[in-house]
Amino acid sequence: MSLPPIGSIGDLRRYLEFGAEDEEAIRSLAGRLDVAAMIDDFYRRLLADPASRAVLRGEEQVAALKASLAAWVERVTTGPWDESYASSSEAIGRRHVDVGLPQRFMPLAMNVVRSHFRTAAFSSPREPDDRARVLAAIDKVLDLELTLMLDSYQRSQLAASRGVERLRAVGQLAGGISHELKNPLGVIRTNLMLVRRRLEKSKAEGVEGLLDRIDRGARMAGEFANRLLEFSRVKTPRARRFPVRALVDDALARVGDVADLDFRIEVEPPDAEGRGDPNDLARALADLIANAVTACREHGVDGKIVVRAHRRDDDLVLEVRDQGPGIPLEDQQRVFEPLFTTRRHATGLGLALCRELVTAHGGSIELESEPGLGARFLIRLPQED
Repeated sequence: MSLPPIGSIGDLRRYLEFGAEDEEAIRSLAGRLDVAAMIDDFYRRLLADPASRAVLRGEEQVAALKASLAAWVERVTTGPWDESYASSSEAIGRRHVDVGLPQRFMPLAMNVVRSHFRTAAFSSPREPDDRARVLAAIDKVLDLELTLMLDSYQRSQLAASRGVERLRAVGQLAGGISHELKNPLGVIRTNLMLVRRRLEKSKAEGVEGLLDRIDRGARMAGEFANRLLEFSRVKTPRARRFPVRALVDDALARVGDVADLDFRIEVEPPDAEGRGDPNDLARALADLIANAVTACREHGVDGKIVVRAHRRDDDLVLEVRDQGPGIPLEDQQRVFEPLFTTRRHATGLGLALCRELVTAHGGSIELESEPGLGARFLIRLPQED
């Protein structure tokens, strides 16, 4: 089921009758709104709820979210209320889905904001008609904001559920497809070996290059078959304690030779330990590193890659950051989908498998990227000490 389009910001403004007079009324709140008190009240209530507290990971994340909320308040009270404004509001809805915050907190949180806006409206000596005009404008702008957020939330949640269904279907097919691919590929490579042996005696010219192409194609198809098999066999992790530095070293060894790139490894503290399935986590981390390596090599950029691991509150955080070309905005929502890829000769299963392995640990994986400035992947793994 698909959702009908919500319409442009202009359509919504016309429906709410949010015009120039309302814009002026909202801007009149500048300097009267106690933003710090509102933010403290907002997060005091949010963190008092177990469901929301469970998805907010530590003081550092809360501090970053508070800064985002302050920027949001400035945007809401100053405008302009245009298409760019709508895009920012929709991004907040998508972010709620990404962190797993239940949808019910949107209208509840907006009620907290509304009460502080109304307090600011009553904080100045206004004529009754003027105050009524400001209060009406507050309701309009916050209803506009809530409409944009909720619509984006629903669309993102629907897309995520479709992704889960597609992932399940791909997983069911992957094992069978892999088996069907492996048999003919085995025949191809065996006969290729026999043909090469005969050619060594005949010295046929021009044939060796063709055989090399066949061999490369068979190897690529074999890699795809192996990836499908891995994807179909994601299992419950065999959790145990492990040295974090050994995990990073294992992941790097799986990637292969990276001597041509500027690598930096940071493990804090150096003797840090984690808990999980080190084999599965090394596979996931290796995929992220391999993607960073490929991005830097294919685009001939600086080639600086940072692999960082550290404990943050109750999480083990694994980070891979590169100075490659970054990931286009239109692709960032799809990079974890199975079979989605923008590179030639890629399977499109690496990041999907990575997400499955991390999710099996009860963790999460996030992408931060600005086109032209590289990409940053973060894996967060809850730890039980």
